[in-house]
Amino acid sequence: MKIASFIQTYIFTILTIALICYLSFFTPPSTKLDNVIGFDKVVHFGMYGFLCAVILWEQWKDKKKRDGQERTQGFKLKLFACYFILPIAMSGLIEILQENCTGGRRSGDIYDFVANSLGVICASLIVPKVLEKLGTIKSEAKK
Repeated sequence: MKIASFIQTYIFTILTIALICYLSFFTPPSTKLDNVIGFDKVVHFGMYGFLCAVILWEQWKDKKKRDGQERTQGFKLKLFACYFILPIAMSGLIEILQENCTGGRRSGDIYDFVANSLGVICASLIVPKVLEKLGTIKSEAKK
């Protein structure tokens, strides 16, 4: 896949990754939600669940566009790596960088990593079923 085609196909994934990186390294303002125990973990869960969902959605759209092309086992493994393994690895890397490269402004937290991973796991279990149902609904509507 050419770079321009890749960017066009996965533009929302790229933007979501950029947003997560920005949010992970900027100095957050103080809010009333700072006092809500575990609120930041819910945000982490949501960010990485959303990333996984966006990857799966863009892959689903691309598959619909290429209707009829056979997907190999190797392709399915690459897709699994893209929507499951890479977001979790990115999460771990960001937590390490927060701990070691932000001059004390941010700290790496194992519980953030766990929340990120749980967001990816939940999205990877739920989103394919939603997209499958959505595809069924759209194909029935065309009949």
